Amino acid sequence: MENFFINGLEILEYISKIRTPFLNYFFYFLSFLGSEKFYLIILPLLFWCIDEKGAYKLTILFFISYFINDYLKSLFKIPRPFSINKNIAIAYEESFSFPSAHSQGSATIYGAISLRFKGFLKILFLIFLPILIALSRIYLGVHYPIDIICGLIIGYFFVFLFSFFEKRIENFFENRSFLFKLVIIIVLDFLLIIIKYNSTSITGAFFGLSFGYILYNQINDVKKNNRTSENEIILQKKGIILKKLIKYIIGLVFIFIFYFGGSVFYSKNHHDLKYYIFSYIKYLIIGFWISFVYPLIYNIIISKLNFYGKNRY
Repeated sequence: MENFFINGLEILEYISKIRTPFLNYFFYFLSFLGSEKFYLIILPLLFWCIDEKGAYKLTILFFISYFINDYLKSLFKIPRPFSINKNIAIAYEESFSFPSAHSQGSATIYGAISLRFKGFLKILFLIFLPILIALSRIYLGVHYPIDIICGLIIGYFFVFLFSFFEKRIENFFENRSFLFKLVIIIVLDFLLIIIKYNSTSITGAFFGLSFGYILYNQINDVKKNNRTSENEIILQKKGIILKKLIKYIIGLVFIFIFYFGGSVFYSKNHHDLKYYIFSYIKYLIIGFWISFVYPLIYNIIISKLNFYGKNRY
């Protein structure tokens, strides 16, 4: 396997000699499309404005895939290519190299999204975007070719599992009680922490998002896994894009307040237990905000102001 990395280093050294300013910006942008910050932008959009149930399933799939990726990185402990040759990289990452999280995550997310489309959009999400994002990681010099190849393969494998088990898992939980679902969430989160305690972004977000999701359903007594409220149905029928956009932007502002503001309360020292505790809490709050707090606040405000009433619009 060592030969794969040695040969890959030669490819990266060649790419480092043909970079241009335009290509730098282009591949920086593609890499951003597979980053945590971009997913923090796009997943709430899907959750609040398009399809909450579908977005929840997609996010949980991503969490599982990302957790496996984080575990594999810690298992193999392959250094980044720029640790051997600093001149080949124009970006920097702290984690290990193999497999590529950007490649695996983009194949998982965009591949799962592609299942909802046909024709060009299906090809775009299933093939073009994940492969371009994966190639951007080679261009930036932060991954070996073998990293992105294995990342893509693992990501597409998760998409295959998702397409096969999605309905089965959904049917299994459909008529289960709130307490049953809560116990499952607690047990799964506890197991993830035991397996890899430092994956706080996943374990915290998973618990916050999942607990908020089932709690919101419980409060609103939504049946058959349909979380679309009456106000949202009216919104979709009237096609009021501006109101959706306002709803999304306001909620997103708070997400980034939690995301960047939460980091102020703890150090970046990964050897400090406080770092993992506060990191877990930060991501738990973000997940809970997305699935419960903000949708609840928004619906309360809408109903109080009669936002969609005939007297107003």
